[in-house]
Amino acid sequence: GNLSISNSPVIWGSVYVPNGTLSMSNSSQIKGNVWANGSASLTTIGGWAKSTTGNISGGSVAGDATAAGTITSSVGGTKYPGTNPGPVPTQTFPQIANSTTAWTNAGYTLVGPYTGSSACTNAYNYIHNTGSGTWATSGLTNIVIQINATCAFSNGNNDTNTIRGNLAVISDGGFTFSQQSNWNGSGTVKNAYFISGYTSTTPCPSSKNISVGNNTNFNSFVNVFFYTPCTATLSNQNNFTGQALAGTANIDNKFTMTYKAVLVPGQGTVTGFSQDIAYVREI
Repeated sequence: GNLSISNSPVIWGSVYVPNGTLSMSNSSQIKGNVWANGSASLTTIGGWAKSTTGNISGGSVAGDATAAGTITSSVGGTKYPGTNPGPVPTQTFPQIANSTTAWTNAGYTLVGPYTGSSACTNAYNYIHNTGSGTWATSGLTNIVIQINATCAFSNGNNDTNTIRGNLAVISDGGFTFSQQSNWNGSGTVKNAYFISGYTSTTPCPSSKNISVGNNTNFNSFVNVFFYTPCTATLSNQNNFTGQALAGTANIDNKFTMTYKAVLVPGQGTVTGFSQDIAYVREI
């Protein structure tokens, strides 16, 4: 769909809108490149800008600008109006199911599955060390918690949770972090995954949404991964490092995320590149 940036975020990277338009306003900035299928209404772009089928207007572009239509933005490089740059690079939305096979194959220990009306409460209590048979008393490190219920996994107010190893919570429902909480890794960096399993149901059920706000804090020893095929709303929280993948993403007030690839078992790896010396000049 379309991407509308109406507040004032600074995005240290590039933005691709493969199936819609891009609209920027206020003092928002994109430090990298932008490429939209439709028209692009801009503020400040640090790289180049492209529109496959539309126009480029507003703001300034530090590099070149290429559009199938007109270009009226201030451009530091070269303007290429009436030039179709081709389709916007994209990839299909990953389908991460509520299955734990890939996780256990990767060395995680399955906890659950939790079912019934108290499934989410019991799963959270296991992490938060409430009641008997908790993570702290289990001696386990990397765990994957499976919730076979459509409840919303949520935290308590002012709770502090210790991430003792890599943690994955995979649910048929969603996640609501609406009260202040602290999720702290220690010693070495741990991964924390909060995954609402994939569905192709249309419209996407709101029970699978993710909402994170009100100072949900992840310290520097935790890399976080949020996933939902439906809607993720991220706002009012301290910085976190990781990724968020959603069918629809709402970025609201005071949200800062530092991107870091957090690999999901069974979903492939990051493909990099090789670097070597091309030639040596001796004087």
